Amino acid sequence: MSDVPLSLLSPGKTTLLQVDEVGSIVAERGSRQGEWSFLPYGQLSSQQAVGALRFVGQWFDPVVQGYFLGNGLRLYIPAIMRFLSPDSLSPFAAGGINGYVYCSGDPVNFHDPSGRARTGLTKLLIKFDLPKPQLRGYLKPLGRLESLKQRRSVYRLKDGNFEHFEFMGAGKKILGARRTERSAFESYMSSESFYRSGELYIPQSTVPQEAVDGLTRAGFTLTRFDVDTYVDALFPGAASAQPGGMANPCLHRRSNFYATDPVAEVARTRGSQES
Repeated sequence: MSDVPLSLLSPGKTTLLQVDEVGSIVAERGSRQGEWSFLPYGQLSSQQAVGALRFVGQWFDPVVQGYFLGNGLRLYIPAIMRFLSPDSLSPFAAGGINGYVYCSGDPVNFHDPSGRARTGLTKLLIKFDLPKPQLRGYLKPLGRLESLKQRRSVYRLKDGNFEHFEFMGAGKKILGARRTERSAFESYMSSESFYRSGELYIPQSTVPQEAVDGLTRAGFTLTRFDVDTYVDALFPGAASAQPGGMANPCLHRRSNFYATDPVAEVARTRGSQES
């Protein structure tokens, strides 16, 4: 999980942290070593000595014996399995009838480091087999009330086609659907620009300005879908392959899908074959 620290640094030492599937710190490795476990609602035996980072990767306040989730948005007390203040969207919106409940009463399948009602984004990304670390920052804002009916698209390149996934804000919830695939050739012909991370592509034309920095931090880079990118889509690895390892090196070489001087290229190819 990209938002959970994996180590603690202090003068002269480094303590490595181990997290579980919901981001709780369950072990420390360093000059001080220890292991522990949490119950679903975050209860922990008081006899166990642990660091300040604990349940769902959040800082534990020993004075109040709880966690100020969402950078102080709401105080959560594991001993009573409740927040001490209600969700601002309860009882008639996404917060639900019980404004004090943690994770809508299901801490086994969900976690809530923000102190806000869940949006359903995690479930959608699992359903579509899309990576959460790269896309969370880009799609999470759709869960705001002011993002009602706003849409954001994510494409995944597969076998020369773009799988299209569309996400829409629905009043503190996020809806998602798989749309009709797009041909990569169409993007090549229009020289479309994308923010790209591995096989994920997000059309630049659909990205609001406030989301650009978040995509960059998540590892996306702005790329024009030119001939090199298109060749990579049709022949994975061909554009960056070494010429010596290919039967016909001039065919898929980067920036040389068609030779600039075909006569000279043919002569060069024949010469290499004769030798």
